[in-house]
Amino acid sequence: MSQNEFREIEHKFIVGDDFDLEDFRARVRAFDPERTIAQEVRDVYYLTRGRPGFIYRHRFDRELQHLSVKSLERDSEVRLEVNLDLGQHRGDQQETVEAFLDSLDVVWRGVIHKDIEVYYFPDCEIVLYGARVGESSVRCIEFEARRKPSVDDAIEILRRYEELMGFGGRRRTKKSLVEILFPSVVAGLSRPEETMNRQATFTVLLAKQDFKFSCAHLLLFDAETAELLHGHNYQVAVEVGGRALDEEGLLVDFRRVKTQIRDLCAELDSRTLVPARSRHLTVERRDGGVDITFRDRSYRFPESDLLLLERRNTSIEVLAKMVWERLAEVLEVPRATELGVSVSQTTGQECWYRAPLVTRPGP
Repeated sequence: MSQNEFREIEHKFIVGDDFDLEDFRARVRAFDPERTIAQEVRDVYYLTRGRPGFIYRHRFDRELQHLSVKSLERDSEVRLEVNLDLGQHRGDQQETVEAFLDSLDVVWRGVIHKDIEVYYFPDCEIVLYGARVGESSVRCIEFEARRKPSVDDAIEILRRYEELMGFGGRRRTKKSLVEILFPSVVAGLSRPEETMNRQATFTVLLAKQDFKFSCAHLLLFDAETAELLHGHNYQVAVEVGGRALDEEGLLVDFRRVKTQIRDLCAELDSRTLVPARSRHLTVERRDGGVDITFRDRSYRFPESDLLLLERRNTSIEVLAKMVWERLAEVLEVPRATELGVSVSQTTGQECWYRAPLVTRPGP
């Protein structure tokens, strides 16, 4: 038996609302997979005090029923995975699984529901799924090696399929699905308290589908060159980091932070963004409107349609920093020490801005 038989070797990519699912499906089918399935899946995850550093999963769907153990790694690219086949024909064995795991002292349990599509190739599985926990959801595409003579060979298989499917060079996530949807829980319970690094941090990712705004802009490259006026559907994601949890085991009050992000997106939505501090634009208010001039190109807008930004440009780099600054002003997370903001304008084109949060003095 290969030493990699019980290793899961995969790459995971998070995709947003603007990702063209039909185009991706057509691209995958064009390579004639051996088999495809589409179904709903229920995964129940367990963390135990008796086995820190590992997570258990009970999967039950119309095709299979497994009890799995997986290692929690800093990078989910390569991890231990052992699957015990409980037999789908026996019916849902969740109560039996929980009785078994109770002997290992379960300290946390979480349920993830998925709508999953799997495309099987001889040496790779391509999995497209939407996963949800309550109001939180994420859509992912995974490439998992089926043939694993060595880790290097398996990773090369993944990269080959990623190139074929248009994911070559795209940044993958190193986090497992549980870390994405239950970040503070996994960070707090994956290791015994006495062995946790004192410098370790919790990071909560908020990337809801409605954290978005649609704007028109033109990107300025230099005094001679600028894009034509056009629009984007921008997507925002936010990471909040800190070292301490409150008495309820929480770093972030999701409700308050999500409201703050949505309010900020609403301020930017359906506007034309103009960099008022650009060296290459002329901006003039006149007769209730605003005239914008770049070289021999002129635009006139109602003032209410514009958002004049005290910035030099409207790149995603500038927007990410601007959203960070605005959010840092209103963020009410006493234990937070770091804030990260991502702004993306198309699939595979985004910018993260991360910086420490400065504690503001009290009244």
